[in-house]
Amino acid sequence: MPVQARVGGADTIDVQLTDIGARGMQLRMKSSDFEILKKLTDSQARSNSFEIRISARLAWVMPESDGDFRTGWEFNLLDDEERIG
Repeated sequence: MPVQARVGGADTIDVQLTDIGARGMQLRMKSSDFEILKKLTDSQARSNSFEIRISARLAWVMPESDGDFRTGWEFNLLDDEERIG
């Protein structure tokens, strides 16, 4: 999924979010953007701050028994991309 990433308050970089889970994520980017990322990343730090903006639309809402809500979000896909579900 195409996203724009920002590291440490710098300009955004266009990347592909190829995998995301509770413990981490995988990004694919152009080599020139990777060079920018390397300069902005603190190799001595245990963590770096990422901001990833994802466009999505609210697809469904399900009320929970405790009064909370679970929501499903559909990513904005291009016309020629396959939709899941």
